[in-house]
Amino acid sequence: MECAKVLLEAGAAVDALDKNKNTALHYAAGHGRKECVELLLENDAAVTLQNLDGKTPIEVAKLNKSR
Repeated sequence: MECAKVLLEAGAAVDALDKNKNTALHYAAGHGRKECVELLLENDAAVTLQNLDGKTPIEVAKLNKSR
């Protein structure tokens, strides 16, 4: 969590995409990292971006919760 704060304070792109078009918010939401999700949202992370599977961070969270 502290690492994410430092990166964001240093100007890291909050909506950077990996090769599967996942953002940090996709990962935080999918792994149930509430504090990270809150931090990313406070820094204007986009909630509507879709990954290669067409899933938004909210949909990823729902999928992983049901597993």
